[in-house]
Amino acid sequence: MATSSKCRFHFESFWTKVPGFIDAFKQNWEALVQSICAVERFSLKLQRLSKALQKWGQRKVGNMKIKLEMAKEILHRFEIERDSRDLTE
Repeated sequence: MATSSKCRFHFESFWTKVPGFIDAFKQNWEALVQSICAVERFSLKLQRLSKALQKWGQRKVGNMKIKLEMAKEILHRFEIERDSRDLTE
């Protein structure tokens, strides 16, 4: 049985604070959709927006799991260094 190669959309709340988010959102949401049915238009807009924001997030922010692990490792090394030093008055 083949597995689906579709990625789930994960909205990150901090994206709203990243420069360019509002522009990316507006550009994709406001683009015309060809459908008479309002529900279908809404669904198509959401699909397009989720794909666009996922790509935007990868370009602007990158893989957060990797960055978080790197930050944890750096903090860990700082803690080791701090703990190896003598305290001063």
